[in-house]
Amino acid sequence: MPSPYPGNPSATQSPSPPPADGSPPIVNLPADGDPPNAATWAQAYKVLADYAAFGIAPFANSGQWAQDVLPFANARLATKFRVDHAGLPSGHFLTWEESWSPSTGFSLGPGFATNGRWTYQSNIGTGAGGFSPQAPGAGTFNPWNNTRAGVLTIDGTATNRAEMRAEATTSFTDDAYCSVDIDFSLKSIVDVDWVIALSSTGETINAVNNGIFLIRPDTTGTNFLLRTISGGVTTQVDSGIPASAGGAHHLSLRWWGANVADDSAAHAVITLDSFSTHIDTNLPNAAGHPIEFAFGGFVTTASVANPQMIVGPVKFAQYTP
Repeated sequence: MPSPYPGNPSATQSPSPPPADGSPPIVNLPADGDPPNAATWAQAYKVLADYAAFGIAPFANSGQWAQDVLPFANARLATKFRVDHAGLPSGHFLTWEESWSPSTGFSLGPGFATNGRWTYQSNIGTGAGGFSPQAPGAGTFNPWNNTRAGVLTIDGTATNRAEMRAEATTSFTDDAYCSVDIDFSLKSIVDVDWVIALSSTGETINAVNNGIFLIRPDTTGTNFLLRTISGGVTTQVDSGIPASAGGAHHLSLRWWGANVADDSAAHAVITLDSFSTHIDTNLPNAAGHPIEFAFGGFVTTASVANPQMIVGPVKFAQYTP
């Protein structure tokens, strides 16, 4: 009569090693002439049952301090995330979400101000301008209503700018992946360039020279434009989505390094509402270009009445080896 065998994730079925990260099962395959008995098949059945048991409830090998419990790879079989010997997530993977709370911390005045990871900057020291939070249900200042929003205000004098920046801990390298999602609405569009970008650290919103970004330019039509830029040289895609005042939009910016992407080529993937594009030319490169996320505006040629951008929650993620 057959006897039940519960898979044992700690067992060794020679010549196979016990189940563990990086140790595929070795199965004895019967050859012509082997006796038609249970012993011919037992090792194969047992080792597969043992590995199946390990896959259901993986655990660390005792004493193997540098060995992961489980690795997770991308389509090119490059490990990008792992569970380490302690059973904890490992690898350089970072995520955060910003919903502009607490409110008092995000009441930032003109000039230069900080709160947590965020820096508010403008090229004026006094007058209008700043960043302020808006509670859910605040009408035209919060088109999403069920979450907090932030309002960026620029002093409306020509050539003034205002922006919010958050520094990442990665760069535009072949081994990096970086993404940001943000809801936004433009309350004012006259005589203002509005930009949302993954750009190089230290570049102002009106002078992005290496990055991936959306722009609503004052001087070029009425649609949102999606761009990559490398050393000031730009590739541009017209989204076809009107950049009118008052509409609520969702933007996703994605940097895929060549060693992370499926096809071994770097990509910028930008999605605005239902429109999506990937751009493969004039991509920012690694040399001296750590990433910051930034959004803001620049008053172009005429004075306007305190233009405003309203932003909803921000979701950020990055992987760096």
